[in-house]
Amino acid sequence: MQQIIVLLIFAGALGYLGTRLWKTLRRPATGGCAKGCGCSTPEKPTLQAR
Repeated sequence: MQQIIVLLIFAGALGYLGTRLWKTLRRPATGGCAKGCGCSTPEKPTLQAR
């Protein structure tokens, strides 16, 4: 019984890592932040002098 539980936890961890790897590799190279959420800023904000 314990081996089944350990194998299920291990399989879940492998599935999670596989999903993270897949999302990282399938992310478009169009800039944005490194979180992989799809946000992007076309230009950097500029500071205005007072």
